[in-house]
Amino acid sequence: MALPSTGITTSMVASAIGASTNDVGTLCSHPNVNKWSRWKPISLAKITGITESDLSSVNFGFTPKSFYVSEIPSNKQNETSLFVWGDYEKPTGGATSPYRLGDFRNYNHQALSPFVGLELKNSNNYQKPVSGNYTYPQYIPTYRCRLIFEPNADIRLHEFHVDTLNLADLKLTLIIGGNFNGLSAPEFLYAQSSKTLGAAINDGNLSLLVELNTFDLAETIQVNQNIVLACLAPIVSSKSELFGTKCVSLKFNPLFNAVLYFDNYAIYGDGSSDGGSIPVSTAYGTWEWLNDVNPYIALEYGEYIMHFDMLSYIMQTGASGFANLVVFIQELDQEFVITQSDKIDLSAIDSGIIDTTLEKVNLGNLYNSFTGNTFTQLTCKFYVRSASSGITVSFNEQNITIDVPQY
Repeated sequence: MALPSTGITTSMVASAIGASTNDVGTLCSHPNVNKWSRWKPISLAKITGITESDLSSVNFGFTPKSFYVSEIPSNKQNETSLFVWGDYEKPTGGATSPYRLGDFRNYNHQALSPFVGLELKNSNNYQKPVSGNYTYPQYIPTYRCRLIFEPNADIRLHEFHVDTLNLADLKLTLIIGGNFNGLSAPEFLYAQSSKTLGAAINDGNLSLLVELNTFDLAETIQVNQNIVLACLAPIVSSKSELFGTKCVSLKFNPLFNAVLYFDNYAIYGDGSSDGGSIPVSTAYGTWEWLNDVNPYIALEYGEYIMHFDMLSYIMQTGASGFANLVVFIQELDQEFVITQSDKIDLSAIDSGIIDTTLEKVNLGNLYNSFTGNTFTQLTCKFYVRSASSGITVSFNEQNITIDVPQY
Protein backbone atom coordinates (compact mmCIF):
# COMPACT_ATOMS: atom_id res chain seq x y z
CA MET A 1 0.00 0.00 0.00
CA ALA A 2 1.38 3.41 -0.99
CA LEU A 3 2.10 6.10 1.55
CA PRO A 4 -0.42 8.97 1.72
CA SER A 5 -0.04 12.25 -0.17
CA THR A 6 -0.07 14.34 3.02
CA GLY A 7 1.03 13.99 6.64
CA ILE A 8 4.28 12.13 5.90
CA THR A 9 6.43 11.43 8.98
CA THR A 10 9.91 9.95 9.34
CA SER A 11 8.57 7.02 11.37
CA MET A 12 6.00 6.31 8.66
CA VAL A 13 8.72 6.24 5.99
CA ALA A 14 11.07 4.16 8.14
CA SER A 15 8.37 1.56 8.62
CA ALA A 16 7.55 1.47 4.91
CA ILE A 17 11.12 0.85 3.73
CA GLY A 18 12.26 -1.22 6.72
CA ALA A 19 14.82 1.29 8.02
CA SER A 20 15.94 1.68 11.64
CA THR A 21 16.39 5.45 11.53
CA ASN A 22 14.34 8.61 11.56
CA ASP A 23 17.02 10.76 9.95
CA VAL A 24 15.65 12.38 6.78
CA GLY A 25 18.95 12.22 4.90
CA THR A 26 19.47 8.55 5.72
CA LEU A 27 15.90 7.71 4.70
CA CYS A 28 16.18 9.56 1.36
CA SER A 29 19.42 7.78 0.47
CA HIS A 30 18.57 4.42 2.01
CA PRO A 31 19.30 1.30 -0.12
CA ASN A 32 15.81 -0.09 0.62
CA VAL A 33 14.04 2.67 -1.33
CA ASN A 34 12.21 1.01 -4.24
CA LYS A 35 13.55 2.70 -7.36
CA TRP A 36 10.51 1.72 -9.41
CA SER A 37 8.12 3.73 -7.27
CA ARG A 38 6.90 6.72 -9.24
CA TRP A 39 7.14 8.96 -6.19
CA LYS A 40 10.42 8.70 -4.28
CA PRO A 41 13.43 10.86 -3.35
CA ILE A 42 15.12 12.28 -6.45
CA SER A 43 18.21 14.37 -7.01
CA LEU A 44 16.89 17.84 -7.86
CA ALA A 45 17.95 21.36 -6.89
CA LYS A 46 14.63 22.27 -5.32
CA ILE A 47 13.81 22.96 -1.68
CA THR A 48 10.03 22.59 -1.74
CA GLY A 49 8.07 19.44 -2.56
CA ILE A 50 8.47 17.73 -5.91
CA THR A 51 5.73 17.66 -8.54
CA GLU A 52 4.80 15.29 -11.36
CA SER A 53 6.58 17.66 -13.74
CA ASP A 54 9.74 17.48 -11.61
CA LEU A 55 9.69 13.68 -11.70
CA SER A 56 9.32 13.64 -15.46
CA SER A 57 12.08 16.23 -15.96
CA VAL A 58 14.66 13.90 -14.35
CA ASN A 59 13.25 10.66 -15.80
CA PHE A 60 12.06 9.55 -12.35
CA GLY A 61 15.70 9.43 -11.24
CA PHE A 62 17.00 7.29 -14.13
CA THR A 63 19.33 8.02 -17.05
CA PRO A 64 18.22 6.39 -20.33
CA LYS A 65 21.09 5.75 -22.73
CA SER A 66 21.09 6.93 -26.33
CA PHE A 67 23.51 5.86 -29.05
CA TYR A 68 24.09 5.56 -32.79
CA VAL A 69 23.94 2.13 -34.42
CA SER A 70 27.51 2.70 -35.65
CA GLU A 71 28.65 2.80 -32.00
CA ILE A 72 27.68 -0.80 -31.22
CA PRO A 73 31.00 -2.51 -30.31
CA SER A 74 32.23 -5.85 -31.57
CA ASN A 75 32.19 -7.65 -28.23
CA LYS A 76 29.90 -8.22 -25.29
CA GLN A 77 32.23 -6.74 -22.70
CA ASN A 78 32.19 -3.26 -24.25
CA GLU A 79 28.48 -3.45 -24.96
CA THR A 80 27.79 -4.13 -21.29
CA SER A 81 29.84 -1.20 -20.08
CA LEU A 82 28.82 1.39 -22.67
CA PHE A 83 25.09 0.99 -23.25
CA VAL A 84 23.55 0.39 -19.81
CA TRP A 85 20.94 2.83 -18.49
CA GLY A 86 22.13 4.83 -15.50
CA ASP A 87 20.63 3.45 -12.30
CA TYR A 88 18.34 5.36 -9.94
CA GLU A 89 20.13 8.45 -8.63
CA LYS A 90 19.23 9.32 -5.04
CA PRO A 91 19.68 12.79 -3.54
CA THR A 92 23.06 13.45 -1.95
CA GLY A 93 22.26 16.42 0.29
CA GLY A 94 23.24 20.07 0.01
CA ALA A 95 21.81 22.91 -2.09
CA THR A 96 22.04 21.12 -5.45
CA SER A 97 20.52 17.84 -4.26
CA PRO A 98 18.67 18.40 -0.96
CA TYR A 99 16.95 15.75 1.13
CA ARG A 100 13.17 16.26 1.22
CA LEU A 101 10.93 14.14 3.41
CA GLY A 102 8.03 15.20 1.19
CA ASP A 103 9.51 13.18 -1.68
CA PHE A 104 7.99 10.12 0.01
CA ARG A 105 4.45 11.34 -0.64
CA ASN A 106 2.64 8.55 -2.56
CA TYR A 107 5.72 6.32 -2.27
CA ASN A 108 4.91 2.70 -3.24
CA HIS A 109 7.27 0.14 -1.73
CA GLN A 110 5.68 -2.67 -3.81
CA ALA A 111 6.15 -0.91 -7.16
CA LEU A 112 7.12 -3.14 -10.10
CA SER A 113 9.60 -2.62 -12.92
CA PRO A 114 7.94 -1.28 -16.14
CA PHE A 115 9.37 -4.12 -18.20
CA VAL A 116 9.19 -7.88 -17.74
CA GLY A 117 11.66 -9.01 -20.36
CA LEU A 118 12.99 -8.88 -23.90
CA GLU A 119 12.61 -11.94 -26.13
CA LEU A 120 15.03 -12.47 -29.01
CA LYS A 121 14.32 -15.69 -30.96
CA ASN A 122 14.44 -17.04 -34.49
CA SER A 123 11.45 -18.79 -36.06
CA ASN A 124 12.81 -22.15 -34.83
CA ASN A 125 12.70 -20.76 -31.29
CA TYR A 126 16.46 -20.41 -30.87
CA GLN A 127 18.55 -17.25 -30.62
CA LYS A 128 20.98 -17.57 -33.54
CA PRO A 129 19.87 -15.86 -36.78
CA VAL A 130 18.82 -18.21 -39.61
CA SER A 131 19.37 -17.40 -43.28
CA GLY A 132 17.16 -18.81 -46.02
CA ASN A 133 17.98 -21.77 -48.23
CA TYR A 134 17.33 -21.28 -51.96
CA THR A 135 16.63 -25.00 -52.32
CA TYR A 136 13.55 -24.39 -50.15
CA PRO A 137 12.32 -20.92 -51.17
CA GLN A 138 8.93 -21.56 -49.60
CA TYR A 139 10.43 -21.42 -46.10
CA ILE A 140 10.96 -17.84 -44.91
CA PRO A 141 13.02 -17.76 -41.70
CA THR A 142 12.26 -14.87 -39.41
CA TYR A 143 13.64 -13.37 -36.24
CA ARG A 144 11.32 -11.90 -33.64
CA CYS A 145 11.89 -9.39 -30.90
CA ARG A 146 9.28 -8.91 -28.19
CA LEU A 147 9.47 -6.25 -25.49
CA ILE A 148 7.17 -7.38 -22.66
CA PHE A 149 5.55 -4.77 -20.39
CA GLU A 150 4.42 -4.87 -16.77
CA PRO A 151 0.87 -3.47 -16.84
CA ASN A 152 0.83 -2.71 -13.12
CA ALA A 153 4.04 -0.65 -13.04
CA ASP A 154 4.10 2.81 -11.44
CA ILE A 155 6.36 4.17 -14.18
CA ARG A 156 5.80 3.16 -17.79
CA LEU A 157 8.47 3.01 -20.47
CA HIS A 158 6.85 5.55 -22.77
CA GLU A 159 7.19 8.23 -20.07
CA PHE A 160 10.99 8.38 -20.35
CA HIS A 161 12.95 10.73 -22.61
CA VAL A 162 16.58 11.23 -23.55
CA ASP A 163 18.17 14.06 -25.51
CA THR A 164 15.46 15.11 -28.00
CA LEU A 165 13.85 11.67 -28.07
CA ASN A 166 10.57 10.87 -26.34
CA LEU A 167 10.38 7.09 -25.96
CA ALA A 168 6.63 7.25 -26.62
CA ASP A 169 7.34 8.25 -30.24
CA LEU A 170 9.86 5.48 -30.94
CA LYS A 171 9.39 2.03 -32.48
CA LEU A 172 10.86 -1.25 -31.35
CA THR A 173 13.63 -1.85 -33.87
CA LEU A 174 15.44 -5.10 -34.66
CA ILE A 175 18.77 -5.11 -36.52
CA ILE A 176 20.86 -8.11 -37.60
CA GLY A 177 24.16 -7.43 -39.35
CA GLY A 178 27.75 -8.40 -39.97
CA ASN A 179 30.29 -7.82 -37.22
CA PHE A 180 33.17 -5.82 -38.74
CA ASN A 181 34.55 -4.53 -35.43
CA GLY A 182 30.94 -3.57 -34.76
CA LEU A 183 27.88 -3.36 -37.02
CA SER A 184 28.70 -2.69 -40.66
CA ALA A 185 26.84 0.21 -42.26
CA PRO A 186 25.60 -1.49 -45.45
CA GLU A 187 25.54 -5.10 -44.30
CA PHE A 188 22.51 -5.46 -42.05
CA LEU A 189 18.79 -6.17 -42.16
CA TYR A 190 16.25 -4.30 -40.03
CA ALA A 191 12.56 -4.10 -39.20
CA GLN A 192 10.43 -1.87 -36.97
CA SER A 193 7.26 -2.56 -34.99
CA SER A 194 3.94 -1.51 -36.49
CA LYS A 195 3.18 0.62 -33.42
CA THR A 196 5.20 3.13 -31.48
CA LEU A 197 5.98 2.36 -27.84
CA GLY A 198 3.47 4.96 -26.69
CA ALA A 199 0.69 3.66 -28.93
CA ALA A 200 1.26 0.07 -27.80
CA ILE A 201 1.10 0.98 -24.10
CA ASN A 202 -1.85 3.35 -24.51
CA ASP A 203 -3.71 0.66 -26.46
CA GLY A 204 -3.18 -1.73 -23.56
CA ASN A 205 -0.84 -4.13 -25.39
CA LEU A 206 1.07 -6.43 -23.05
CA SER A 207 4.06 -6.39 -25.38
CA LEU A 208 5.50 -4.78 -28.49
CA LEU A 209 6.54 -7.12 -31.30
CA VAL A 210 8.71 -6.78 -34.38
CA GLU A 211 9.50 -9.59 -36.85
CA LEU A 212 12.37 -9.52 -39.37
CA ASN A 213 12.55 -11.61 -42.56
CA THR A 214 16.08 -13.08 -42.57
CA PHE A 215 15.88 -15.09 -45.82
CA ASP A 216 18.57 -12.92 -47.47
CA LEU A 217 20.86 -12.73 -44.44
CA ALA A 218 23.64 -14.78 -46.10
CA GLU A 219 23.48 -12.48 -49.14
CA THR A 220 23.54 -9.36 -46.99
CA ILE A 221 26.48 -9.96 -44.64
CA GLN A 222 29.89 -11.04 -45.91
CA VAL A 223 31.27 -12.53 -42.69
CA ASN A 224 30.05 -15.30 -40.40
CA GLN A 225 30.26 -13.18 -37.26
CA ASN A 226 27.05 -11.26 -36.64
CA ILE A 227 25.28 -9.01 -34.16
CA VAL A 228 21.60 -9.00 -33.19
CA LEU A 229 20.52 -5.63 -31.80
CA ALA A 230 17.19 -4.58 -30.27
CA CYS A 231 16.61 -0.90 -29.53
CA LEU A 232 14.05 1.89 -29.70
CA ALA A 233 14.41 4.14 -32.74
CA PRO A 234 12.51 6.87 -34.59
CA ILE A 235 10.57 5.80 -37.67
CA VAL A 236 13.00 5.44 -40.58
CA SER A 237 12.63 4.55 -44.26
CA SER A 238 16.08 3.19 -45.11
CA LYS A 239 19.16 1.49 -43.69
CA SER A 240 21.27 4.59 -44.22
CA GLU A 241 18.75 6.71 -42.32
CA LEU A 242 18.71 4.23 -39.44
CA PHE A 243 22.51 4.07 -39.31
CA GLY A 244 22.68 7.84 -38.86
CA THR A 245 19.80 8.08 -36.38
CA LYS A 246 20.17 8.29 -32.61
CA CYS A 247 18.44 5.35 -30.88
CA VAL A 248 17.67 4.43 -27.26
CA SER A 249 19.23 1.42 -25.57
CA LEU A 250 17.07 -1.35 -24.12
CA LYS A 251 19.84 -2.46 -21.79
CA PHE A 252 18.06 -1.47 -18.59
CA ASN A 253 20.71 -3.18 -16.46
CA PRO A 254 24.00 -5.04 -17.08
CA LEU A 255 22.25 -8.43 -17.16
CA PHE A 256 19.63 -7.41 -19.75
CA ASN A 257 20.43 -8.89 -23.19
CA ALA A 258 19.48 -6.31 -25.80
CA VAL A 259 22.50 -7.18 -27.99
CA LEU A 260 23.57 -10.71 -28.94
CA TYR A 261 26.87 -11.77 -30.54
CA PHE A 262 27.36 -14.93 -32.65
CA ASP A 263 30.38 -16.47 -34.38
CA ASN A 264 28.16 -17.60 -37.26
CA TYR A 265 24.58 -17.81 -38.46
CA ALA A 266 22.52 -20.90 -39.30
CA ILE A 267 21.16 -21.89 -42.70
CA TYR A 268 17.65 -23.29 -42.91
CA GLY A 269 17.74 -27.08 -42.96
CA ASP A 270 21.44 -27.34 -42.04
CA GLY A 271 20.64 -30.04 -39.48
CA SER A 272 21.49 -27.93 -36.46
CA SER A 273 18.86 -27.01 -33.90
CA ASP A 274 19.13 -23.36 -34.95
CA GLY A 275 18.62 -24.03 -38.66
CA GLY A 276 15.87 -26.57 -38.16
CA SER A 277 15.03 -29.75 -40.02
CA ILE A 278 14.03 -29.82 -43.67
CA PRO A 279 10.35 -30.79 -43.99
CA VAL A 280 9.43 -33.91 -45.88
CA SER A 281 7.01 -31.86 -47.98
CA THR A 282 5.40 -28.45 -48.28
CA ALA A 283 1.72 -27.74 -48.89
CA TYR A 284 0.76 -24.55 -50.73
CA GLY A 285 -2.65 -23.01 -50.48
CA THR A 286 -4.82 -19.96 -49.91
CA TRP A 287 -7.74 -19.36 -47.56
CA GLU A 288 -10.53 -16.84 -46.99
CA TRP A 289 -13.82 -16.44 -45.14
CA LEU A 290 -16.43 -18.06 -47.40
CA ASN A 291 -18.93 -15.19 -47.44
CA ASP A 292 -16.25 -12.51 -47.11
CA VAL A 293 -17.46 -11.76 -43.58
CA ASN A 294 -14.73 -11.06 -41.03
CA PRO A 295 -14.84 -12.57 -37.52
CA TYR A 296 -16.70 -10.59 -34.87
CA ILE A 297 -16.76 -10.44 -31.07
CA ALA A 298 -19.89 -10.67 -28.93
CA LEU A 299 -20.43 -10.33 -25.19
CA GLU A 300 -22.07 -13.49 -23.85
CA TYR A 301 -22.77 -14.08 -20.16
CA GLY A 302 -20.09 -11.63 -19.09
CA GLU A 303 -17.35 -12.98 -21.40
CA TYR A 304 -16.23 -11.94 -24.87
CA ILE A 305 -16.55 -14.62 -27.54
CA MET A 306 -15.01 -14.49 -31.02
CA HIS A 307 -17.22 -15.92 -33.79
CA PHE A 308 -16.29 -16.89 -37.36
CA ASP A 309 -17.78 -17.34 -40.80
CA MET A 310 -17.16 -20.53 -42.78
CA LEU A 311 -13.56 -21.14 -43.81
CA SER A 312 -12.83 -21.74 -47.50
CA TYR A 313 -9.45 -22.92 -48.73
CA ILE A 314 -7.85 -23.92 -52.02
CA MET A 315 -4.94 -26.37 -52.19
CA GLN A 316 -2.45 -25.57 -54.94
CA THR A 317 0.09 -28.24 -53.95
CA GLY A 318 -1.09 -30.77 -51.38
CA ALA A 319 0.56 -33.06 -48.86
CA SER A 320 -0.56 -35.96 -46.73
CA GLY A 321 -1.47 -34.16 -43.55
CA PHE A 322 -3.55 -31.50 -41.81
CA ALA A 323 -3.22 -27.87 -40.71
CA ASN A 324 -4.93 -25.40 -38.39
CA LEU A 325 -6.12 -21.84 -38.82
CA VAL A 326 -4.70 -19.82 -35.96
CA VAL A 327 -5.18 -16.26 -34.70
CA PHE A 328 -2.62 -14.23 -32.76
CA ILE A 329 -4.15 -11.32 -30.83
CA GLN A 330 -1.59 -8.61 -30.23
CA GLU A 331 -3.29 -6.90 -27.30
CA LEU A 332 -3.56 -10.19 -25.38
CA ASP A 333 -0.15 -11.44 -26.56
CA GLN A 334 -1.84 -14.80 -27.06
CA GLU A 335 -2.49 -17.35 -29.82
CA PHE A 336 -5.75 -19.27 -30.33
CA VAL A 337 -6.49 -22.26 -32.60
CA ILE A 338 -9.71 -21.67 -34.55
CA THR A 339 -10.05 -25.06 -36.26
CA GLN A 340 -10.57 -26.92 -33.00
CA SER A 341 -12.79 -29.68 -34.45
CA ASP A 342 -12.19 -29.91 -38.20
CA LYS A 343 -8.71 -29.34 -39.64
CA ILE A 344 -7.61 -28.07 -43.03
CA ASP A 345 -7.06 -31.20 -45.13
CA LEU A 346 -3.80 -30.59 -46.96
CA SER A 347 -4.44 -33.54 -49.28
CA ALA A 348 -7.80 -32.16 -50.46
CA ILE A 349 -8.10 -31.88 -54.21
CA ASP A 350 -8.60 -28.30 -55.29
CA SER A 351 -10.75 -26.84 -52.51
CA GLY A 352 -12.46 -27.44 -49.20
CA ILE A 353 -14.81 -25.78 -46.71
CA ILE A 354 -14.82 -25.98 -42.91
CA ASP A 355 -17.86 -24.91 -40.93
CA THR A 356 -16.05 -22.66 -38.44
CA THR A 357 -19.38 -21.04 -37.58
CA LEU A 358 -19.56 -23.83 -35.01
CA GLU A 359 -16.27 -22.73 -33.41
CA LYS A 360 -16.06 -20.13 -30.64
CA VAL A 361 -12.98 -18.65 -28.97
CA ASN A 362 -13.49 -17.44 -25.41
CA LEU A 363 -11.46 -14.25 -24.86
CA GLY A 364 -12.49 -13.72 -21.25
CA ASN A 365 -13.33 -10.23 -19.97
CA LEU A 366 -10.85 -8.35 -22.26
CA TYR A 367 -9.82 -6.13 -19.38
CA ASN A 368 -7.16 -3.57 -20.32
CA SER A 369 -4.71 -3.50 -17.40
CA PHE A 370 -3.24 -0.16 -18.47
CA THR A 371 -6.46 1.86 -18.78
CA GLY A 372 -8.68 -0.06 -16.37
CA ASN A 373 -11.31 -0.34 -19.11
CA THR A 374 -12.31 -2.97 -21.65
CA PHE A 375 -10.34 -3.05 -24.91
CA THR A 376 -12.19 -1.25 -27.72
CA GLN A 377 -10.38 -3.05 -30.56
CA LEU A 378 -8.22 -6.14 -31.03
CA THR A 379 -5.41 -6.41 -33.59
CA CYS A 380 -5.56 -9.94 -35.01
CA LYS A 381 -3.27 -11.89 -37.34
CA PHE A 382 -4.84 -15.01 -38.89
CA TYR A 383 -2.53 -17.63 -40.42
CA VAL A 384 -2.30 -21.34 -41.21
CA ARG A 385 0.08 -23.64 -39.31
CA SER A 386 0.86 -27.29 -40.02
CA ALA A 387 -0.52 -29.85 -37.57
CA SER A 388 1.41 -32.76 -39.10
CA SER A 389 5.02 -33.69 -38.45
CA GLY A 390 7.41 -33.25 -41.38
CA ILE A 391 5.06 -30.96 -43.30
CA THR A 392 5.35 -27.20 -43.61
CA VAL A 393 2.67 -24.97 -45.12
CA SER A 394 2.68 -21.82 -47.18
CA PHE A 395 -0.65 -19.96 -46.95
CA ASN A 396 -1.65 -16.30 -46.97
CA GLU A 397 -2.08 -14.25 -43.78
CA GLN A 398 -4.91 -11.88 -42.89
CA ASN A 399 -4.47 -8.93 -40.54
CA ILE A 400 -7.80 -7.71 -39.20
CA THR A 401 -8.74 -5.17 -36.54
CA ILE A 402 -11.91 -6.27 -34.75
CA ASP A 403 -14.14 -3.96 -32.70
CA VAL A 404 -15.01 -5.01 -29.15
CA PRO A 405 -18.64 -4.19 -28.16
CA GLN A 406 -18.97 -1.91 -25.16
CA TYR A 407 -21.87 -2.44 -22.78
